Amino acid sequence: MTRRSTAAAVTLFLFFAGVAQATIISGTFTGKIAGNTSDTYGLFGTMGANLSGATFSAAYSYDTSMAFLYLAQSTYDAYLCTGGLTLSVTIGANVVATAGVTGFEIIDTQDGTDTEVTLANFAPTPLIEFTLFAEGAWASGVTINAPVMLDPTYFQQAIDVSANGSDYDVLNFVGSSEFDTALNTPAPEPASLALLGAGLAGILCVRRRQRSAFLARSHASDGGLPPR
Repeated sequence: MTRRSTAAAVTLFLFFAGVAQATIISGTFTGKIAGNTSDTYGLFGTMGANLSGATFSAAYSYDTSMAFLYLAQSTYDAYLCTGGLTLSVTIGANVVATAGVTGFEIIDTQDGTDTEVTLANFAPTPLIEFTLFAEGAWASGVTINAPVMLDPTYFQQAIDVSANGSDYDVLNFVGSSEFDTALNTPAPEPASLALLGAGLAGILCVRRRQRSAFLARSHASDGGLPPR
């Protein structure tokens, strides 16, 4: 199942929508790209340029009031949204950023002693996905509604960037040297519906397995860092 087909599937449930609260979550972080990474499509300047060792800055912001569905499961939270997400990555003078996002997902779940947080847009290109590992235990309904404090000791944070919607450059990086967050005051909204969790959980699980397979192939081919 592709990102677009996943987005289309969850959109079918739009009329069941509900969100817990309206909050704008935002943060910025920096890092240094690790592994053997190339700028395949020249998004950051020169096509095929080696990005390994380059310093970058990244930023994210999402508005939970624009979610058409909030899922609260026993092992993860998720916002499935139609807009209100911005992701950007800056290397040197080159900025790659989302624009006019028509669908995205925010997911968090426990991963060892950390919390794994995924922020990804479905369309339009460029597609950007942050897979971040935050310090501390996951808390349902709490972690997803607060800025991410990266674990500076975790060896393989990741940003995936795609120019065409199917092929991705994987920018692995270690920790975060700077961190700045802003959390706006929540505004109460109608109570959320987690009624569709079982069906959509299956969709999300399929997508997670496919992404894990993609990363495994990527590491096997580029000699990058081993999986955790």
